[in-house]
Amino acid sequence: MSSMNNELKAGFGRTDVTPELGVRLGGYGVKERPAEEIIDRLNSTAMVLEQYGLTVAVINLDWICIEEEVVERIRRCVNQRTGIPEKNVSVCTTHSHSVPNTLNFWGWGEQENAYIESTNFRKFYQT
Repeated sequence: MSSMNNELKAGFGRTDVTPELGVRLGGYGVKERPAEEIIDRLNSTAMVLEQYGLTVAVINLDWICIEEEVVERIRRCVNQRTGIPEKNVSVCTTHSHSVPNTLNFWGWGEQENAYIESTNFRKFYQT
């Protein structure tokens, strides 16, 4: 292996995923808790690392939680667009209770599917 392959390469990206006011917030067992103001913007942040021929990606969403189906769709799209194997893509959330309800959970009200599909990274969900 050449010394070039031993170098750790890193790339980072961020996109704003802040919803419109009025979107239902998740958590606390309150079914109808609409967003009334924006104090901090919400982001989707990605980090890609490569070394020794192995490439991995970590994607963090400023969401309360994420459904496995959405994780699988993001992984599949990242693979299709970059060649990074799905098993090398980690998707996680910050778990804030002041963000849209992105989880189907009893007592939290309806999941905000319209928000999920309208995010700036909606291209990840296209199959």
